[in-house]
Amino acid sequence: MTGGVAWQRLGLEFSATEASSQGWTALNIEGEGDQFGYTLGGGLDWQDGASYSVSVGCQYYRFSEDDLTTNLHTIRLGGKLHY
Repeated sequence: MTGGVAWQRLGLEFSATEASSQGWTALNIEGEGDQFGYTLGGGLDWQDGASYSVSVGCQYYRFSEDDLTTNLHTIRLGGKLHY
């Protein structure tokens, strides 16, 4: 089990073209900001004798700033050969 404080830097770049009564208008939006949140996770490690081990884990991140919320889920699968 794991948990703690999390931080991410979020960058946004969006471009579009919009039709209006005066013709086509370009729309460009750019921004950058920091978001703070929390993380929770857990996992399992399994070792078969002295030769190899396998691990699996899941991590959840939640960030929230003003009216923007980000939820991230990660799954990790790993293996190690011991020699």
